[in-house]
Amino acid sequence: RARTLREFNQRRQHIIEDYRTGKENRSMTFVALAEEWFTVVHKPRVKASTAYQNEHFFRRHILAWFPDQQLARAVRYADLQRCVDHLAGMCSGLSTQAIGTLKQICRYGVAQGVMDMDYSTALRMPKVAKAAPRAALTAAQAAALRSSYAPDPTRIALMLQYYCGLRCGEALALRWEDINFSSARLHVVRQYNKTIRQISDLKTDQSERYVDIPAELVDLLRPLRSLPHLYVCTGSDKPFPYGSFNYYFLKLLLSLGFAHLNDKGLKAQEKAQAQGKTLTFYVSHYDADFTAHNLRHNYATALFRAQVDPAIAMRLLGHSSYNTTLNVYTDIKNMLDDDVEMDDHLLACMKKVANKLQVRRFGTSNSAENH
Repeated sequence: RARTLREFNQRRQHIIEDYRTGKENRSMTFVALAEEWFTVVHKPRVKASTAYQNEHFFRRHILAWFPDQQLARAVRYADLQRCVDHLAGMCSGLSTQAIGTLKQICRYGVAQGVMDMDYSTALRMPKVAKAAPRAALTAAQAAALRSSYAPDPTRIALMLQYYCGLRCGEALALRWEDINFSSARLHVVRQYNKTIRQISDLKTDQSERYVDIPAELVDLLRPLRSLPHLYVCTGSDKPFPYGSFNYYFLKLLLSLGFAHLNDKGLKAQEKAQAQGKTLTFYVSHYDADFTAHNLRHNYATALFRAQVDPAIAMRLLGHSSYNTTLNVYTDIKNMLDDDVEMDDHLLACMKKVANKLQVRRFGTSNSAENH
């Protein structure tokens, strides 16, 4: 049955084609196709935390750029490229993820008979923002941070990042059972995921690692030692939330003179003064001279200056790729060409750690060889 002769002939041809090829011509919207791919193909094959993060990206940067009623068969190259181009000016990782996602959706659509052709093979990267240079702490910043130490969750997490190069989430998720004071090593086995706001698996399998603890950090942690299942930063059975860490970290930088009001904060300050009020503290009102992640770069810089082999540094930093470590070392080498006073305190600590690694690996220390 059909309303017109043309529609009748089209349906007749579809029936003949389905019988001849055994391939059913499905008709569905691109949004429905993408949802089906995410639910059936992608989500069951990744970790729960990864699926949670990917779903946010998937809905914000993929689904939002296609009309709800647009059929998958009607999607063309220009539609796909427009979706990718809206990420112009952002980091290259987002653009790469968008292109990879669209390619998988289109391949799935072709395999299911919903799309006639895969136009995603022609997708191109948009203009991406230039990556910010990796920066280490200056000697003054490092000294001020060390002198401000106190046994509170924020400062304990900062010392773990400063002396061991942990990611922020790894430091917040560390428990006392993960620290071996006899061998002066800690075991990174979990992280605090700021997206889902709870403890989750590590970023990659390579992120699980053992890290040698400098004697200076051992002296700070030993008086706080508690039951194995308790978290190091809080001393309780609950981790320190990332939002609270970020809040108190900025307040600490402000007290040390390493944070200042940005344009938004200056406007808010003028408005508060005009109303005779005191400016309310908001994280978004301030720009910091360095972030907590810069402590990790500072740690990598100390490893480089202590002449730790990149293969060993890769394990200490938890990088999933050797090239990542080489790129970090290259950036550090370029940075050291500038006339900036570096953190010699951490360098001295890393030289001791490097000597300890040398003994563990070859049975002899650098000092013994030099002697």
